[in-house]
Amino acid sequence: MFAAVAALVGIGAVVWFIGVGRYTSTPSVLGLSRVAAEAELEDSGLDAEFTEVFSETIPVGKVVSTDPRNGERVRNGGTVTVAVSKGPERIDVPKVAGDRKRDAERVLEEARLTVGTERTAFSDTVPRGRVIGTEPAAGTRLKPDAPVSLVISRGAPVDVPDLVGLTLEEARQELADAGLELRTAGDEVYSDDVDKGSVAAQTPDAGATSAEGSSVTLTVSKGPQLFEVPDVKGKKQGEARQILEDAGFEVDVFDALPLFGDDKVWRQSPGGGSLKPRGTTIDLTVR
Repeated sequence: MFAAVAALVGIGAVVWFIGVGRYTSTPSVLGLSRVAAEAELEDSGLDAEFTEVFSETIPVGKVVSTDPRNGERVRNGGTVTVAVSKGPERIDVPKVAGDRKRDAERVLEEARLTVGTERTAFSDTVPRGRVIGTEPAAGTRLKPDAPVSLVISRGAPVDVPDLVGLTLEEARQELADAGLELRTAGDEVYSDDVDKGSVAAQTPDAGATSAEGSSVTLTVSKGPQLFEVPDVKGKKQGEARQILEDAGFEVDVFDALPLFGDDKVWRQSPGGGSLKPRGTTIDLTVR
């Protein structure tokens, strides 16, 4: 009987060792220094293998994690991989001043930063379309994927000349001298002040600051809009005046027979049916 019991105990011990006894639990070493973690693992009969990882929260030199994790089973005499913090990861904003926009964006992405917003600014030294600088500035240390904004050059600042009233060729030469380009609007407009074919309006306005190489849009005049002059011959002076003024014309009356006439329009110039701009003076002769 004793032999049988001893045999069962022996078998149980073997089973225990095979199933449980040859394992231990990974001790908690989180937050410890490398030296302290190694000593703790050694006391538990385990070896330590160290790696370094970035961490936003764990101080440099302290344990961030273990594999197996705290409390998990590990074979006696086994190895626990211990990750020690090397502090937060930071990336220097690369220098992209002078680069083309697309090249600067590629450099930022390769540096594992995000291309942020974009704004433009005048520059006397950086050609139009190239990068003046970044926000934040080159050399600033940022988290991975942090946004970096680009400042793109509009070129040198130029005062837009006054082009209204000039012919298109005259305006083109003025713009060329200022380092600007001419663009015409699609539709022409009527103008009582500017001759047909000349510049009636411009965008940007004269005196505005624009960038060297940018364009100024010019609207060409069709000349004054013409309206048909009403025919008032034979009408009384008062009625004729009212008709013409209602049509937008000025009226000048000469009374050929001030004492003896019937005050009717005998002659008008320009004549009825002619086309004239509003505001034109219509001379009436009454008698």
